[in-house]
Amino acid sequence: MKIGYYFCLLFFLFFSCDGTQTAQNNTAAGRKGADSSLKWIDYRQGELPPEGYYSALDSTIKKWGIRYERIEGGCEIIPGEKQRYEQHNEKYFEQLEKQFGMGWRQRFDQEVRILDSILNNSTQIGLDHSSRIGKEVKRIDALKLKTKSYPYSNKCGVMKASIVIYSENNTVKKITDIGVGDDDRAASSWRYAYYFENGLLIFSEEMRRYHNNETNREDLDKIQQYYTDNHLVMQVENGKTAYPKNVSIDNSDTRYRLKELLRASDIEKIYECPVL
Repeated sequence: MKIGYYFCLLFFLFFSCDGTQTAQNNTAAGRKGADSSLKWIDYRQGELPPEGYYSALDSTIKKWGIRYERIEGGCEIIPGEKQRYEQHNEKYFEQLEKQFGMGWRQRFDQEVRILDSILNNSTQIGLDHSSRIGKEVKRIDALKLKTKSYPYSNKCGVMKASIVIYSENNTVKKITDIGVGDDDRAASSWRYAYYFENGLLIFSEEMRRYHNNETNREDLDKIQQYYTDNHLVMQVENGKTAYPKNVSIDNSDTRYRLKELLRASDIEKIYECPVL
């Protein structure tokens, strides 16, 4: 079976100001004998915080082990609504003070602000890198490159496919893998494209069509990844953008191994069929 390689990434949460959204983060009680029915109800009204703030808040909530529920009340401020939701917060905050000590809320808020700043900086860095990488990808596509094709098929669903290596002065600039499968063990069709700069992967685009049995229609998965020094700086998966941290690859990655192809039979060693 043709195996795609994907990364588990942390994606940012987006909330609409039109309706009500609830995010829950339930963790174990912090102190023995504490009232586990209490939790921090965070009822929010009016303008939403800057994009990415909730990622910092939720991450800190999880780290501290706080029972938490956020409710988005929408843009319209209803008198008394916030007090109705948060009427038991003080009791829970007393528990948290016993658990974390005096001034816990100030320390907590400071940690959220620091993490929010880091995430925002990471986002800008990811945007800067992706912009530069996008220009390099267009430049590579415009080059007249030497090509070498490696047709292949296998017993795990690949009916007809071909890997093409594009090079300039014996330096690999781009690799494509385009094929069709049986839509059972493999996707119905796919198109993968990988771009390299100074020997390093900078951009990966994987598009895969398959039949969705639940909806009885053909669906499309599309993942674009931007790399700098083997670190993933931005990912767009089916239209959703994320800026992962601490995600990296090395020369054992399949996309690097494809650069070393000498004959079509080598593909079986790279694309191994799964053990059923």
